[in-house]
Amino acid sequence: MNKIVLSLFLSGLLLGSGPCLATCGPILISYIAATKQNSRQGALAWLLFSLSRIFIYLVLSLAIFLLGEFLVKQNLTYFSKYIYPVGGMLIVLIGIFTMCSTSSAKCESPRAAHAALRSTIQPITLGLIMGLLPCMPLLAVLSYIGLVSLSWQRCIFFSLIFGLGTFFSPLILLVLATGVIPGILFNRPKIYRYFRLVCGFIIVFFGVQLIFRGIGKPVIF
Repeated sequence: MNKIVLSLFLSGLLLGSGPCLATCGPILISYIAATKQNSRQGALAWLLFSLSRIFIYLVLSLAIFLLGEFLVKQNLTYFSKYIYPVGGMLIVLIGIFTMCSTSSAKCESPRAAHAALRSTIQPITLGLIMGLLPCMPLLAVLSYIGLVSLSWQRCIFFSLIFGLGTFFSPLILLVLATGVIPGILFNRPKIYRYFRLVCGFIIVFFGVQLIFRGIGKPVIF
């Protein structure tokens, strides 16, 4: 069992440093850079994002344990055509809201815009969406967890160990560094508004990519 625990933790570290970093990094970094005032708030957003994503990992591995790998993958593939567009639209909305300060008089003050975006719902939503769109290496690990677990309690434990590995991703260092940027730009309102616009556009772009992936068409950008 100790070997399984170590291998799952290391797998989490590797995936968190590779596919997960490439997939989640641009969206999360853009969101934190545009909405968080300091590294502490950036770290909190990363924590909420990671916990919600780990929750999805736990649910998927439990489903594989209870229902079987083939059935879960088959249904996940079927529902992905709905998950991708819905998740993409939610990410697009978050991106638009991130650009609020450049298009709404109510958000003219950068500090007021930051306060409006302080809600914990957005990083949780991002974590849930990204967790529901797992890559093939991630599905392989979750399938392994579901198949080697002798009980549902052990399945939960293995999922948490793997999730803990993904938590300690190099992305957390980028999150801490990125959280400082808005605080620096608060004294430059015009630059900050353009900065938020760029970050929001990046989020919208990745949301649109998910929508087009779900409907099976190439991205038009």
